[in-house]
Amino acid sequence: MILLFAVGTCACSFSQSVSEVKVRVLDYRTGHPKKGWRVGLLLGEDWQSGRTGKDGIALFRVQTILPKTLSIDAEAGSWSEWSCTNQQSFDTSEVLQGGMVAPLLSHPLCRQPTASIPTIQAGEVVIYVRHLNPWLTFRRVLWETLYG
Repeated sequence: MILLFAVGTCACSFSQSVSEVKVRVLDYRTGHPKKGWRVGLLLGEDWQSGRTGKDGIALFRVQTILPKTLSIDAEAGSWSEWSCTNQQSFDTSEVLQGGMVAPLLSHPLCRQPTASIPTIQAGEVVIYVRHLNPWLTFRRVLWETLYG
């Protein structure tokens, strides 16, 4: 008995879609875009970093599957940068569908914010920051060292 097997070949191509996540960095007091600000985005176990352009946006093009939660580091390891944002993690589906504006932090370094709430786009997270002068940077380093 002869068995005949027909083997069919399928030329399948899989294309990875690229997701874009925009992090817009604004000055907490004025609401103006922060040009050249370094921002970190956690993807799985790896941090990606980017710098903002003149529009205050750091664009992250991601070719892997996005995690359920996007974690953003507005300070990106710099002692002289301070996040005035109360939220550091964001639901990915909410960000991709309609964008999110992070709430302002109630902290002495972020007093008297006058920035208005900006309009947002899908795929965008808006965060508020401030630059610390040398004296405040020293106090921050001291505080983090002593009280960690």
